Amino acid sequence: MDLSKAKIDFNDDTRAVLKSVDGSSRGRVKKALEQFSSNPLYPALRFEKLTNKPLYTIRASYNLRIYMVHNGDNTMTIVEISNHDVSKRRS
Repeated sequence: MDLSKAKIDFNDDTRAVLKSVDGSSRGRVKKALEQFSSNPLYPALRFEKLTNKPLYTIRASYNLRIYMVHNGDNTMTIVEISNHDVSKRRS
């Protein structure tokens, strides 16, 4: 996958995950997704593949992560938006 061409697939699943974000985090998530859409390799996003998992992540803030799966082309589907510490416990 060419990470510089990655795009978000805004399907029904993605929209449902986005609706679950609380109001105080919504602005940060929106900004991160806008940055990702214009430049997936924007340094502050820290776009990376998680080790031993079929997941990719970007940062919306220091603690808030957006987790995505790769769809087989250059599109990503958001599967979770959560606090970094919560997701680390699930690993």
